[in-house]
Amino acid sequence: MDRLEGGDLAREIRRLCSASGGALVAASSMKRGGDEEGRLLASTRSWLMEARYYLYLARRLGFLEHRRYRQLTAIQDVAVREVESFIRCGSP
Repeated sequence: MDRLEGGDLAREIRRLCSASGGALVAASSMKRGGDEEGRLLASTRSWLMEARYYLYLARRLGFLEHRRYRQLTAIQDVAVREVESFIRCGSP
């Protein structure tokens, strides 16, 4: 990336969140406890963690206020914990 701009970061964050949401929806349609469900839940977590990096980057570059960053990451922390609990249990 030559020069990151706020719009580019916003698009990337939206793309990653959409991908994680898509993987979560796909996981919910799979057989409970199956390998495919586990793979999709792991993908969901991975997408969420990558989005977290871009949120941090947006914050460090001044495109996102610290207060808003903390709000978004608190919500994301809850989502990641839920996905991780599904992964540990094998299914909800």
